[in-house]
Amino acid sequence: MKRALYLLAAIPLLGGCIALGPTFPMQPAGPKAVGTVDVNIQTQDQSANPNLAEIYVDGDFYGNPVDGQTAVRLKEGEHTVRVILKGHETYERDIRVVSSQIPQTINVFLERPAPPPKAKPEPKDKPDPKAKADPKAKAK
Repeated sequence: MKRALYLLAAIPLLGGCIALGPTFPMQPAGPKAVGTVDVNIQTQDQSANPNLAEIYVDGDFYGNPVDGQTAVRLKEGEHTVRVILKGHETYERDIRVVSSQIPQTINVFLERPAPPPKAKPEPKDKPDPKAKADPKAKAK
């Protein structure tokens, strides 16, 4: 009798293990898959503070780095990363983010803009092209 009760109790439990009908793969619920992008920022001169740089993705402000580094989580797909630091050239790059356990890395090197070209100095004793040469000066 006990054996029959155990058997009757086990049937519903075992019934849940058997799939009836076709099975479909489970789709992940929630937002689109994301990936991580590590942004490492260095500057040309050591006196500049990379922590003051501003990081933008697709035109949206994402923050400032800490110790020249930050990790940004982005949806899979194409994105534009821009890094701005006052007194330096703006860095901009198009990236493709993939969902992965391993973060992608962007190494940013910010340079100061090239100085404008120097104008040629005017000669101090510029001869007057309208003045005629003295023929006697040539003879001497």
